[in-house]
Amino acid sequence: MLADWQIRDAVRNGDLGIEPFNENNLNPHSYDITLGSDFKVLSPNRYVGTYLDPLDESTYDALLVDRITGIYGKPTQFPPNVLIIGTTQEYFDFPDDIVAQLEGKSSLARLGIEPHQTGGYIDAGFKGEITLEISSLLEVGVALTPGMPMGQLVFHRAEPAEVPYDKKKGSKYVGQTGPTLSKYYKNR
Repeated sequence: MLADWQIRDAVRNGDLGIEPFNENNLNPHSYDITLGSDFKVLSPNRYVGTYLDPLDESTYDALLVDRITGIYGKPTQFPPNVLIIGTTQEYFDFPDDIVAQLEGKSSLARLGIEPHQTGGYIDAGFKGEITLEISSLLEVGVALTPGMPMGQLVFHRAEPAEVPYDKKKGSKYVGQTGPTLSKYYKNR
């Protein structure tokens, strides 16, 4: 697990890309990620009687309620019982020997706000913004402010991957920017 000074050194040496990098976001053994300004909102209530097939991209649109662009520093309100697909403000460029885990912020968890459902593991070789699957466990609307700390990355140094994510055939999310919906249908 990398300590604050190791994360800072990896960024300064160009071994790990975090853009923009904010030294104030360093914690003893993690780095706070901040919320970007673009969102996609999914709701099961939009089309009653429809279904979602992870292998059929055309069924995804039935759940997409809205695309929202927020303003940094100003709250954006979301209705209850939706899944908010957001993204980090930061763009990451992982080398072939550093991996990370996305963890929530305890202060947000105490309000029932989760920044990710699963998929909190970022492979060596990943490049792009990190997609966040944000939900409120309290079934109330939530206001999120672009630029706010939304979670934290815990970095681990590992043996270099033989085939990093950006070189692996079929890597679906390399270079992603903005809130990226599932590409599970590409698993066929």
